[in-house]
Amino acid sequence: MTDKKALTLLKKYYLPYTAEGTLSESDRADAFKSGILVPDSAMTHDEIITAIKSLSEDISLESTAKAFLYSLSSGDMRYHTALSSLVWARSLPKHEFISNNAEKAGWRTPSCSVCGCTHGLVTTERIDWNNYGVFRYFPPK
Repeated sequence: MTDKKALTLLKKYYLPYTAEGTLSESDRADAFKSGILVPDSAMTHDEIITAIKSLSEDISLESTAKAFLYSLSSGDMRYHTALSSLVWARSLPKHEFISNNAEKAGWRTPSCSVCGCTHGLVTTERIDWNNYGVFRYFPPK
């Protein structure tokens, strides 16, 4: 079962509508240990796509479907998006970054016109995956 303290920290520091400050080092270490938080990584867009494609080939559809059904029957939100994520990852075309030619201004930001990714477009960028993983535990309202 999921560590309740780590879930509280995740909700407090990563949900966009409740985020407050930053985690202390000891809280961060506890959350990493429990598996709620994952380490940042530094990747380019092309490395992200390669990793997604590689990982999606290594994960069986049967085990993912079982994880999804477990999530539905148990209320354990960690696997609620597993099936749709795997289907999306497998259908994502392997590609290199293709710019949408947007200039960074206001809400607009440069992104890949194939996948919509806004990370690591030009160089390796440090990415905090917990900003996205939070929705495995707390779906958007």
